[in-house]
Amino acid sequence: MAQPGAPYPAPHAFSEWLSAVIGPPTQKAEIVIVGLMLEICVLATLQELYHRGYRAKVLFEGVDTYAGSVEQKQVLFETLFPFWGQALDWRALCGSVK
Repeated sequence: MAQPGAPYPAPHAFSEWLSAVIGPPTQKAEIVIVGLMLEICVLATLQELYHRGYRAKVLFEGVDTYAGSVEQKQVLFETLFPFWGQALDWRALCGSVK
């Protein structure tokens, strides 16, 4: 089995993946983000998608904070996230699936 190499920058790889899997940004399409750390990887992904023209929402029940505090998560959703996307709860997500 081959050993993995050192990480390397691949600036076009994310663009190629987005184009192949999600397609170009449109006003109708919405992306729902789930992830582990709200204030790190989820926020970075949300910002990246926003700057590329995609509309994204973060599933409240599908993320957590480093501290694991519901209060901290609520504060982040209310104060920081509205700049780049919207919060989405499980009930609203399930209600939008037809």
